[in-house]
Amino acid sequence: MKFEFCVSTERMEATRSGTIWGDVWVHFDGHAYPEAGWNDLPIVFALELIAAVRQVSNHPGKAKVRFFDGPFWIEFETADDGACSIRSGSGDEVALAPREFAHVVDHVDSVARSLAHACASKGWGDQTDVRRLTALVEP
Repeated sequence: MKFEFCVSTERMEATRSGTIWGDVWVHFDGHAYPEAGWNDLPIVFALELIAAVRQVSNHPGKAKVRFFDGPFWIEFETADDGACSIRSGSGDEVALAPREFAHVVDHVDSVARSLAHACASKGWGDQTDVRRLTALVEP
């Protein structure tokens, strides 16, 4: 897959305030961005990523997703024919045909669903952002 959403659910931790930290990153043609094992807010990032890919899959245009720790971002831009370009703040870029981008949208939903299940299994299912994520990805 040219673009991949990665989360390490084994290393997630919740603070006393309920904030969930963990490793979250993306791959562009096998290159990790910002880096493999990037420690950030995986639930919130997943919420933003889902919103972005769904927005541009339904309406041609641009959507940017920022990592919450550091100056890192990825941007999706779709054309009228459904083709998509995905860029990172460091210059990585992939071009996807409409069918390939549809697989990316499904992949993001699948990873987010696994993330929501992992949070529930750790006893964090009542956390606000986890409830929001679960509502987005469960049928």
